Amino acid sequence: MNAHQPSSRILCCFILLATAVLNPRMLPAQQTTEPEGVKGARIYRLPENSETAKQLENPAIYKGLAYDDINTDRLVLDLAASIRPVDRSATVERIYFQDVQVGGIPMHIETFNQEFKLSKTQAVDLPAPLKCSIVFSELDSLKALQALVNMEKIRVTGTSFVEVKLNTVEKVLLRGKRLVLPVKLNEEMPFQFLPTNPLVQMAAQKVLELLADPTTSAAITKAKEHVARLSEKRTLNALSQSSVYLLYCEYVLRSPDNQASEKFMATGTGFLVSKDGKLVTAKRVIQPWKFDPQMALLISKYHLQPDPKGYFLAAWPAGSNLVTPGGKLDLLNAFTTEKKTLALMKTAPDEMEKRPYREEDTGETGTLDLAADGKNDVAVLQLSGSTFQPLAIAGTSSPLGPDKPAVLLSYPYGLNQGHAEPKTLFVKIQPEESLIILDHQLDLGEPGAPLVTEDGKVLGIAGGKSQCIPWNDVRGLIQ
Repeated sequence: MNAHQPSSRILCCFILLATAVLNPRMLPAQQTTEPEGVKGARIYRLPENSETAKQLENPAIYKGLAYDDINTDRLVLDLAASIRPVDRSATVERIYFQDVQVGGIPMHIETFNQEFKLSKTQAVDLPAPLKCSIVFSELDSLKALQALVNMEKIRVTGTSFVEVKLNTVEKVLLRGKRLVLPVKLNEEMPFQFLPTNPLVQMAAQKVLELLADPTTSAAITKAKEHVARLSEKRTLNALSQSSVYLLYCEYVLRSPDNQASEKFMATGTGFLVSKDGKLVTAKRVIQPWKFDPQMALLISKYHLQPDPKGYFLAAWPAGSNLVTPGGKLDLLNAFTTEKKTLALMKTAPDEMEKRPYREEDTGETGTLDLAADGKNDVAVLQLSGSTFQPLAIAGTSSPLGPDKPAVLLSYPYGLNQGHAEPKTLFVKIQPEESLIILDHQLDLGEPGAPLVTEDGKVLGIAGGKSQCIPWNDVRGLIQ
C-alpha cells in the first residue's frame, strides 16, 4: 500500500461509517441491501490509538495560506485547498473547522458551504478558497503576529470536518441524517503574510505598526477591546457551563404494513430558561423528520410513521463525556427519556408548507410537506431536579441591528467532539421580517442554541441555515 492510499480511501468509505460515527448507541444493524455505489467499498474506521492516528493522512491537501485583506479589526487570509482522489462517486456538502491555530495564533475558518463533486483520478480543488481571519482583539499581543511577517511556511493545527452529501438510499443505510469525518489538522504549508503589491503591502504594514505601537489611538482602542472581549468570554463561558446542554435525538421510522423500520439520529443544543429545569431548543432537533426533505420523502414514498417506542432523547451538561471508549453513548451524566429524567413538554404548533423536491437517485420530482422555519420551530423539554441556573432573557426593548454584537452559545460539532465543551461564537446579526439573520451558517450541532447579548441575555434561538427566532416569538410557549 502506498503512502497516500489510506487518505484516498477515507471519503470513499464514508457510507459505511454509520456504526462508529453516526450511531453511537451501537445497536445491532438490521439487514439492508447495499446500493450499487456502496458495494465493494473498503470499510474505514477512525483509529483508536494515537500511534495509528499519526499515520492517518488528511484527505484534504492544503496548498497555501495567503493575504487577502487587513483592517484595524482583523487580518483576512485565503486558504487554498483540494480533496484527494476517491474510488467511488461522492459530493462534499461542506467543510468546517474547530480550534484552529496558525503558528500558535487563534484563527477562524469560515464553514465552506459550496457543494462540489470528487474525482476518482485526481485531486479536486475547492471551488473557492477557505476564508480565514485573525481577530486582533482576541490576541494578548501583536508580537506573535509580527513574527510571522517574513515566514514562508507556517503550521496550521486544529480539527477539520468533511461532510459528505448522502442520497436517500444512503441515509437509510446509515440511519443518520449527516455523515461527517473528523480529521486532525496539523499541516505545514506555504505562507504569504503580506500582499505582493508594494503599495498594498505598505498599507498593510502601516496598520500593523499602528496597532503594535501602544501610544497610538488605534492600539489603545484595540487593547481596550481585547480586555473587554476577554471579560465577556469569561462571563459567557461560565453561563454556558451551567445553562447550555448538548442534545441528542434518536428516532425510528416504521412501516405499518410490514413493520420494517430504520433508526436515525440528530444532535443540537438547548438552554435552561427556568430554575425548575425547563430547557428550550429548536423543534428540528427533537423532531428532525419534519424538517429534512429526504426524511419527508421516505415517509411519503414508503408510508412510514415515527414509532413512539423507538424515540429517545438525551441532554448532557457541559463537562460530560459523550462517548465511552467502547464507542457507546456515555449516559452517566446525561438526562434521558429512558431514565425518566428528561421529558418533551410541548412544541410550537406545526406549520407545514409545500416545497418542490427532486430525488437525486432517480431524478423524480414532486412536492413535499415540510415544517416551516421560524416561530413554530421551538420545543420545550423538562429536566428533573430543582437547582438549575437559567439564562436571563433580554428585555423586549433590546435593540437588534447590524452594529449590535451578539453571541451564539452552542455545541457546533455534536457528538464528534467526544466531550461536551460549549463554544462561544461572536456573530453579526440583521433583523429580517420575523427572523434574525446571522453572518454565520449554522453547523450541525447549533440548532436550538441561544443567541445572547454580550452580557449573556437571550435574544433568540438558533433554527435552521443562518436563522434565529426572536425571543418574543418564543416567550408564549414558555409561559
